[in-house]
Amino acid sequence: GFRPAEQALLDIVRADDELSWPLPGMSFAQSVAIRRYAVSALGLMGVDCAVDDLEKLVARTDDEDTQVRAAAALGEIATTASACAAARLARRFEESPRVALAARNSVDSLAARGLFAQ
Repeated sequence: GFRPAEQALLDIVRADDELSWPLPGMSFAQSVAIRRYAVSALGLMGVDCAVDDLEKLVARTDDEDTQVRAAAALGEIATTASACAAARLARRFEESPRVALAARNSVDSLAARGLFAQ
């Protein structure tokens, strides 16, 4: 099962900007900052079930800093699924240099650990 901290972080990442934002008791800017931290924390904690949520977040948000953090977080989650997600993002976001670079760096980092996109 999940630890409560992991579930809380996932809930923040999954929250849809237009439906449930700002987060309770926070401004929109505070909500964005909290989500950025949640994205980074999920990566640093290596929460493998967050891979799909991180990839979806990159696609649905317009916040480039959040997109870059999510692409980078994938490189911290040592799974083949994470390598595949990062490779998809690198291809999908070629027109966004910062996002594509973060995704390619994640692919390279995971490949160096023997985890390859398939």
